[in-house]
Amino acid sequence: MTTPDAGPALAFEGAKMTWHRHDQHTVVTLAGELAVYEAPTLREHLWDLIDHGEGDLILDFRAVEFLDSTTFGVLVGALKRLRHQPAERALHLVAEEAGPVHRLMVITGLTRVFGLCDSVANALSAATVGSPGQPLDLREP
Repeated sequence: MTTPDAGPALAFEGAKMTWHRHDQHTVVTLAGELAVYEAPTLREHLWDLIDHGEGDLILDFRAVEFLDSTTFGVLVGALKRLRHQPAERALHLVAEEAGPVHRLMVITGLTRVFGLCDSVANALSAATVGSPGQPLDLREP
């Protein structure tokens, strides 16, 4: 089955989601509010992208105004699903340092679980080079 290089904009409840492929990685841009009402739809679409994609998953939260613990549950589930794929894959989150997502990630300690970047370009670099939370071994063999 071939997958398209980009998907249509999806509006659900108080949120909007778009996605596109960048090389083998998938970049998802989210906007609006992500809470209990949006979580089932978000989960469904992320699972589909994980199951039919390759490479790492990059979630851009810079336009997200609010998220709750239900959304964090979806993110943890997405990370687990990525880790159970045949190839090694990772989840990278993009959030502005002064933004609500970054602030919540720091407060909850989830910065130790998820790769957190300040731009999609930096997340793509991290995805290309190595997985978040795993130090790179740059020693010569």
